[in-house]
Amino acid sequence: MRSTDAAGLQHCSAHELRKASGLATAERGAAAPELCGVFGWGKLDTAEIYIREANKSKMSANAFTRLEEYRNRKSVSLSRTRSSGETIGKNTRDKSKPK
Repeated sequence: MRSTDAAGLQHCSAHELRKASGLATAERGAAAPELCGVFGWGKLDTAEIYIREANKSKMSANAFTRLEEYRNRKSVSLSRTRSSGETIGKNTRDKSKPK
């Protein structure tokens, strides 16, 4: 009997479970040497594959969050009101450049 059968995961192979576990561990911030230690990999390159995949997942989630925030934002006026002490005029010189 396969270990995946005993766990009630007949649709998964041991490799698939190990891969999912490696990805989940990388998503939680494990470094390449830590992944190698946990999973017994001899090369950091193997661990870095999982780290890259985890980073892709995070970036994708972040992008969707930003998109949702953009869609839900309230309208903002493009013209702003001036405070009473603010002047209108020729003070458009770039302040980062010396006189």
